[in-house]
Amino acid sequence: KQAYEIMKVVYAKIPNNSFIAKVLTSIGNIYSLKGDNQTALEYLEQSYDMFKKVYNDNLNHPNIVSVLANIQKAKNAN
Repeated sequence: KQAYEIMKVVYAKIPNNSFIAKVLTSIGNIYSLKGDNQTALEYLEQSYDMFKKVYNDNLNHPNIVSVLANIQKAKNAN
């Protein structure tokens, strides 16, 4: 979570950034592993929204496919 806050400052001029989206995915995955799937979904959905903007809604991009799988996993765990 702290890494995300630092990345937001560093990449403030590029709001839709794949690096930030990857950090959001990682944070979401950590919350999911801890069993906090609601918080995981919040981060994963932010990541998904950002990836869609970065990759122009290309839902076949590997990063989007991966985060969608993580979102589904977190939803199924609830």
